[in-house]
Amino acid sequence: MILIDQRGMGHSQPGLFCNDGELTDECRARLVGNGVDLSQFHTAAIADDIELLRQSLGLDQINLFGFSYGTFLGQEILRRHPERIRSAVLDSCLPVAVATTAEGGPGALASFLNLIADCNSDPACRASYPEIENTLYAVLDRANTTPFEILLDGETVSAGPSMLVTSVFMALNSPSQINAIPKAIYDLAAGDVESTALATVLRSESNNMPYLDSQGAKISVKCHDILPFETYIEAKQNNASLNPYIASNYDLFALTGHTQCQVWQVRAADASFHYPVQSDVPTLVLGGEYDSLTRSAWSETVAATLSQSYYFSIPRTGHVTIQRDCPLEMAKSFLNNPSAVPNSSCLSEIRTSDFFELPSS
Repeated sequence: MILIDQRGMGHSQPGLFCNDGELTDECRARLVGNGVDLSQFHTAAIADDIELLRQSLGLDQINLFGFSYGTFLGQEILRRHPERIRSAVLDSCLPVAVATTAEGGPGALASFLNLIADCNSDPACRASYPEIENTLYAVLDRANTTPFEILLDGETVSAGPSMLVTSVFMALNSPSQINAIPKAIYDLAAGDVESTALATVLRSESNNMPYLDSQGAKISVKCHDILPFETYIEAKQNNASLNPYIASNYDLFALTGHTQCQVWQVRAADASFHYPVQSDVPTLVLGGEYDSLTRSAWSETVAATLSQSYYFSIPRTGHVTIQRDCPLEMAKSFLNNPSAVPNSSCLSEIRTSDFFELPSS
């Protein structure tokens, strides 16, 4: 297995890091002042870097594995260097042909509604939590009037609607948090701010590895490859039908991105970059039904133009499905024999197993 830090990220030089507290224009000025050409950090260039790495290692063909942005990059590698790719696994896809920022809010809500549908199909869960969506919205209304004061890891946290929306939707992507979401919402509605389920959902599982988080490289890619092909108005229009607190979060996310691009001043990719990638390279495509970052339908969209692809929607799973043993084993099986359909029988075990945390009797 070969792991890389793509250009601008991790230990690659130069690293496009923005310092803590540094504004976007300050970060840009410092990087440019140090001689960095920000326009050279984009997906097509990174795809060509991967090809150069293959050549330098003397490998005839390679297998690709990418998740999240790695699938965005993987699509471009399949487009630019298909003859050098033996097989690919794309997990939690960010499609090149979809306005992903503008469609992010509705996508996240759709994933949350998938969780609610699963709860409703489970008699015990449905009896305990019959109105998850409306209960969440009532909680957000209360939090907007008076934020909840919650003791979390020894510190009191003031939880308003924005924090609660973010916490619930991000918990959809964590195997150790998903099953607590319905109970956390109902506990908060009942005023139980000391609920273990609530603490589970609110607790961030991000680890402290700032060297991985190269904000400047992210902005360069976003402003070259993604945001020039969609608008803030599109995002506002798509979010208009959402609950206002959810809409507000995703409006702000889109506005922040477009504002950063006005400051960053890098040229846009050619319009052809956003054409769907067509390839006959054997590809396994995985999408998590609860994925609030890259909804499962996006993975299906990517698979549709890959003629030798196998697509699987992974139940009760969020972003990066190989966090679960079943899709991980499917990926291993596929890489061993890309011409055969992976055995997916383990998926039924995920769907039929007891899953949601219920009230204590």
